[in-house]
Amino acid sequence: MYDWTRSKRLSIDVGIKMSIFLGRNKEIKMSKLPTASRFKYTNGTPNQPADTIFGCSVGTTSQDSNVLQANHSFIAFPAKVSGSVCVIPLNSKGTISDESPLLLHDDQVNEIAFSPFRDENVVVTACQDGTARVWNIPTDGLDGSTSNPTASLVGSGKRLLSAGWHPLAKNVVTTVGIDEVRVWDALSGTSLFTLPTVHKGLVTSLSWSDGGDRIITSCKDKMLRIFDPRSNTMIAQVQDCEGVKSAKSLWVGRTPLISTYGFTKSMDREIGIWDSRAMNTRIQTTKLDISPASPMPFIDNDTNVVYLGGKGEASIKIIEINQSNAQPCQVLGEWKHNVPAAGMAILPKYLCDVMKVEVAKILKLSPTGQIIPIRFEIPRVNTQFFQDELYPDSWDGVSTMDALSWAEGTNQPGNLKSLNPSA
Repeated sequence: MYDWTRSKRLSIDVGIKMSIFLGRNKEIKMSKLPTASRFKYTNGTPNQPADTIFGCSVGTTSQDSNVLQANHSFIAFPAKVSGSVCVIPLNSKGTISDESPLLLHDDQVNEIAFSPFRDENVVVTACQDGTARVWNIPTDGLDGSTSNPTASLVGSGKRLLSAGWHPLAKNVVTTVGIDEVRVWDALSGTSLFTLPTVHKGLVTSLSWSDGGDRIITSCKDKMLRIFDPRSNTMIAQVQDCEGVKSAKSLWVGRTPLISTYGFTKSMDREIGIWDSRAMNTRIQTTKLDISPASPMPFIDNDTNVVYLGGKGEASIKIIEINQSNAQPCQVLGEWKHNVPAAGMAILPKYLCDVMKVEVAKILKLSPTGQIIPIRFEIPRVNTQFFQDELYPDSWDGVSTMDALSWAEGTNQPGNLKSLNPSA
């Protein structure tokens, strides 16, 4: 006969031992355990050497700048000639010409950023002379070098560190200077808003929320801050990464979470996860490794998968941030390569070949001037079917507001559509 009493005692003993092992008799709720990731086996593959671009020598920029930028049609990087930016077609191959047309500036270019919208090829450049310049790139590319931008945005006149674009409102540009952060209407050249003067060091990162109503910054003073730019209000500030090297921060897709990428005092690289609704403490801290490489994080806003590279580093870490987990951040793996990165750019999601189960396309710029296309894929046996579990509806790349309506308080979310070619 089966001894139910003994079985019950064993169950209790095992339960107590497991409870002690997992932490001072605290019960674990199964719903809070990390879920198995659909993206666990994501792997990178560089394109064939014939697809590599050569001769992309980069000039001097600011230390924290990511020197490589791209959109759906073009690639841009600061050229060797001081104060110039080279813009080449995305489908370029082989060695680029020494006579490639340039965007010409009066001083060093510290950062470049493409407009995120698929119906235009507009780039903004942040310069040492304190001016941000906006350039329209013709659909067929530049037919010659030019020193005539569409607009020039001049604030305090002091050095600019970076520039960027609103994720949904057309013509809204941000500039980060050594003494101020501004939001502009690039079409009219008008300064719309200036963030409160609270940064006690250089701003090393600026990121918009997915809906474009909030801005976060990371700063050399080791603080993470949230702003409402339209009310010129700082909503929150907390101490983040304690290391002296520059940190980066990103909103986590369409969630209220924030992810930060920085260093401890002992130079451990770490990822911090915050909830923007309750900034009193970090949700999670994930230690990565010891490395001096400045972080270059890119996030897929559809899946909240982060591709984390580093300046001077060859590998790319693949990380998932799942809001439903008590510990949202999971390091899924690391794609190892033999070419270090001087810069990286992630291409728009709609350029992925979903029928080959591509989940990301990244360009890597090497210190020797090569631009290497890398495709990230998930192995599947039946690739004739659309893998809908890997591809949530994705932003269509179309703006939903203009600068004036956004500045006056309009919030209009992006349009999401299926990536299924048959949809």
